[in-house]
Amino acid sequence: MTLDQQQPNENAGTSGWPFGDGVGESKVGTTFTPSVTAAIAKFTFKLRKFGTPSDNVKVELYTNLADAPNTLLATATEQVAGTDIPAGTTFTEYDFNFPNGPQLTAETTYWIVVSRTGSLDANNYYSVKDYLSSLDGYPRGVLHDLNSGVWTQYDGPNFNDFYFKEYCITPSGVVSSVPDYSFRFRDQVTAY
Repeated sequence: MTLDQQQPNENAGTSGWPFGDGVGESKVGTTFTPSVTAAIAKFTFKLRKFGTPSDNVKVELYTNLADAPNTLLATATEQVAGTDIPAGTTFTEYDFNFPNGPQLTAETTYWIVVSRTGSLDANNYYSVKDYLSSLDGYPRGVLHDLNSGVWTQYDGPNFNDFYFKEYCITPSGVVSSVPDYSFRFRDQVTAY
């Protein structure tokens, strides 16, 4: 298994992107662009909850069409129970595996969608860790949410991106170099 894409930046504190909260943000998703043609293996996100949701969080992989999810390619085998996700200010990292996942094509846009299995609830919902900056934390994809049935992107003048890691099963003979979109803040911002 090889780490292919990632957006490792995150804002300090409790900043996150809510979903399943009854305000209209029923689902959240991000587009991403693999660098190699390979089978998807795993996605990693950081989650927390508000209130006491009793359903689960699930993750699905889609093709892209006209900047919206199109064909469902796979659903992660794991669902994380709301009772296992911490409340308060703590985000915890969770893996969502795709055993025998579909092969993704290099330099092609795909969607990863995070949602809840139960009904929207304004008092009991979830949040995924994100990164808000005037710099594009992940230039190979864009954060979206599904609000009142419409996918809306958040891409400038300030950029929002999930904290995520995408792993693939690397074909033999392929050496993958993982782009690192993290930033250091000093007198100026320098990518490293």
